[in-house]
Amino acid sequence: LATQQFERAVAVLAAVPHLRQEAVHFGLALQHEGLLAVAQQKLADSSLLVGTSPSPSLALPPLVAQHVGEWASEGVDASRAAIGYLWLLRGPAAQRQELCIQLLLGCGKPEALLPRSGLSHIAEADYRELLRAVSSRLAGKGRASQAARLLYEAREHRQLSALLVAELSANIAAAARGTNPAAGDAAERAARLCADAAAFAREWRDSDPKEASAHGAPLFALLSIAQLLEGAEAWRAASKGLPAAGPRGATDAIAMQPLSALLVRVEALSEAGLLPASLAEVEAAQAEYRLQPPEVRRAFPQLVETCVELLHAQHVALRNARCAPMPAAAGARAGTGFAAIRAQAEALVAFGGTR
Repeated sequence: LATQQFERAVAVLAAVPHLRQEAVHFGLALQHEGLLAVAQQKLADSSLLVGTSPSPSLALPPLVAQHVGEWASEGVDASRAAIGYLWLLRGPAAQRQELCIQLLLGCGKPEALLPRSGLSHIAEADYRELLRAVSSRLAGKGRASQAARLLYEAREHRQLSALLVAELSANIAAAARGTNPAAGDAAERAARLCADAAAFAREWRDSDPKEASAHGAPLFALLSIAQLLEGAEAWRAASKGLPAAGPRGATDAIAMQPLSALLVRVEALSEAGLLPASLAEVEAAQAEYRLQPPEVRRAFPQLVETCVELLHAQHVALRNARCAPMPAAAGARAGTGFAAIRAQAEALVAFGGTR
């Protein structure tokens, strides 16, 4: 210290375990005053001093990160205090953010970012960027539920919408590949995700309809598709459990009850322009399809296949009903239904074959 070799002085303190905290405090204060030559990373030999005599640099960021990492996992308050230490470091903002991300993921306390008041010393823009980065890293590690909670509590609606779109799309793709079990924890998580996404979509529309309208279209479209596919899977399971014996008319009536609700969803997708209801609408539906992000587009093969299956089931139910005695007026309505089913099925086949 007497010869102003501050880098060496801090390194000497850091080498003594019970004096490492003083080394961190001393190093941060010296850096703040511009009296410390700082290296952003240590060398392979783990020495804190980087460079040759007589003026080496001190690897202060690794020193601070190592120190706070020793106690950051003790609780949420400790993790927030650790972020405070890291945020005192001067240097590249990207490196400071990365140190915070590694700390939060390493100690398993990403919730330390909440509430906002707990990190009031961080500027709003920096806080938002850190929160989005941590959420993105969590999602990439398969911890989407934690990422979604962070974004929801921080009211980062656009980022949460993008996360939900990615997760819904991944679930649909997994189901199409047969890698998503039909029962068990995976199915429960998929159903919970769909329910949570629907609840968020309703809340977003109610709380900020302008933002939801401008940025929520992919989520709303994919949510409608996911709900239809989920309902179709339940309908298939229910149909397999129908009794083989008994009057055919009664069996058809049982099968048509959930089928009717699914056909309403198919109609809603057609009204939204996502699916064609007739050959005349195929071109417009294809144009709308091309405007969708990849996460939405990759759900369409399974969507089209499911819709054709539902239309076929409707056709069979109407045909069976037509075979039974009925008034002339009811028979005429059934004939109109056949024509509409055929028209939409042809449109879906054309749409699916030329996307």
